[in-house]
Amino acid sequence: MQHRHRLIAPLLRRCPVGRLLPFCLLLFGVAAPAPGSMPAAGPTWSGAVRRGSVWRGPFLCGLLLLGLATPTPGAILAADETWSGAVRVEEDLLVPPGRTLTILSGTRVTFAEAPSTKTEPVFWNPGTELAVAGRLVIGAAGQAPVVFDGDGPWGGVVAAPGGQVTLVNVRLAGAEEALLCVGAGCELTDVVVEGGEYGLVLGPGARFEAREVTVRGARVGVLDARGMPGSLPPPTGVTLEDLADAGLLRVPAEERAVSPVAPVTAAPDPGERVEFVGEYTVARDETWRGQVVLAGRVTVVPEAVLTLAPGTRVLFRKRDSNGDGLGEGELLVLGGIRSRGLPGSPVVFASAEEAPAPGDWDKVSLIASEDPDNHFAYTVFRHGVQALHAHFSRFVATDCFFAENLRAVQFQESEGSTVRRSVFVGNKQALRFRDSRVEVRGNVLLDNWYAVHAFRCTLEFVDNVVEGTALGGFLAKESEVWFTGNRVLRGRDGLRLKSPDSRAEITGNLLGGFAEDALSLSQVAGTVSGNRLDGAGLDLISVEDAAPRISGNQLAGAGRHAVHLKGASDLDARGNHWGGTDPGSVIHDREDDPQLGAVLWQPALAAPPQLSVPDRNW
Repeated sequence: MQHRHRLIAPLLRRCPVGRLLPFCLLLFGVAAPAPGSMPAAGPTWSGAVRRGSVWRGPFLCGLLLLGLATPTPGAILAADETWSGAVRVEEDLLVPPGRTLTILSGTRVTFAEAPSTKTEPVFWNPGTELAVAGRLVIGAAGQAPVVFDGDGPWGGVVAAPGGQVTLVNVRLAGAEEALLCVGAGCELTDVVVEGGEYGLVLGPGARFEAREVTVRGARVGVLDARGMPGSLPPPTGVTLEDLADAGLLRVPAEERAVSPVAPVTAAPDPGERVEFVGEYTVARDETWRGQVVLAGRVTVVPEAVLTLAPGTRVLFRKRDSNGDGLGEGELLVLGGIRSRGLPGSPVVFASAEEAPAPGDWDKVSLIASEDPDNHFAYTVFRHGVQALHAHFSRFVATDCFFAENLRAVQFQESEGSTVRRSVFVGNKQALRFRDSRVEVRGNVLLDNWYAVHAFRCTLEFVDNVVEGTALGGFLAKESEVWFTGNRVLRGRDGLRLKSPDSRAEITGNLLGGFAEDALSLSQVAGTVSGNRLDGAGLDLISVEDAAPRISGNQLAGAGRHAVHLKGASDLDARGNHWGGTDPGSVIHDREDDPQLGAVLWQPALAAPPQLSVPDRNW
């Protein structure tokens, strides 16, 4: 039996036309508010419950466009399923909590190549993947193996937080990360991983058991980012063969240098509480105070400004219409927003559930807002899918606190957006943005699984601390980046920049303590000067088809090479200090492979340079 597996989630969540339907009904008056239902001023209600006021005004077209622009997530397993024969997976597939996917012996599962590198918050890899937050049971001993492969590189199998994956007699070939296990249980017996980038990636909270597992021909066999290696033994039951770069890489053990304290939030005045049930519209300037509970979507129209007074709590009840495990509560801002917390009285956006979890609500979303003064000050965001989101809108976030979100901040086509002096801790991803001019200055990013992803941006990333990033550090593609005065420590990798037309000025930074590379440049022009690079499991600086000028840096603690050249052009690396080692012994270039260019390192500095970089004890 051969079939294609392209599941369709419920219409209103997945299909743009379905999302447009409620707004189209407005044209016929179905959801028009009753006369006099509009509030005359900001809420000061006590114990109020407001239901479904939907304003039918000139912003309707904006809502229609919003529906068309809403990203479509991958497929969602709608019920328990069993696969056999030949199965083709056309797009990312999620096994949500409470669902089980069983794959019988002898099945061949082929993944289509992803049409783009865009990754929705619930997924993990740019390639097409199978993500499991429920249960995945594959194969049986003594039977024909189950085979996973792809048309080209594919994402892999992800055991996501709360999931359980059992693989018996399975072959995985050509994946970017054949198995990523994070916050989940994984039991592998008689499993062979062939080729691809990474065989096994063990993230924070992974419970991993292996018997007769072989990783062969991948670039890296095992990346272990489970936590402090001193308290966790290396994975057993795994054989590593013919690996291009490394067998086992581990995120180094190192104590935190930064320990931010979560803001203290006082209980709101019991006399100021309101709950919105269903759709509600802010049709004119309005101020919220006390505690506001949302059980649907609230929309701020283009002519209106919503102000949140110090100490206001906005809590979202979880509503999951398509069974993907994610909440859909949203504050949609087409007009303006002023979130005006104070140091001792922040504004809070968070889950209203008794046992809150990341992804309980969707986002505060600024869409096509022409207000130049959108501002979030001393504001706490917890438990969101994309907690703070903007599209074609400018905003400034200062002194904010983001924790336990899938994505803390995401925006696109939002020129002049700024994030300053804010703390990001314990998010799946801290910052993700594209096609924007951005300033990120003076922030602390701590123990997020992924740090920063920038695409086609002009970015000033200055005076930030990035520490403890287990699954992915700073990545910029097709961008101009000024990366200055930052301290990036302890994680999977440090700073990666790639793609044609990219340029970077990397000055005065401290980078160290990585499982892989500290700095990776592919097709990037610019300069790397006055930095201290100290500690990498592979290379301190990796350069591919690029010609940056590298000078005045202190280079020490390379696991493999201080500078690894991967292209035919020569590289100017004169005037650096090589940590007391012979530069020739820690450089990979034409001397090692005649098809490569030469690293020009003479003259070298005899003593470490005096650098203006952040100290480890910040």
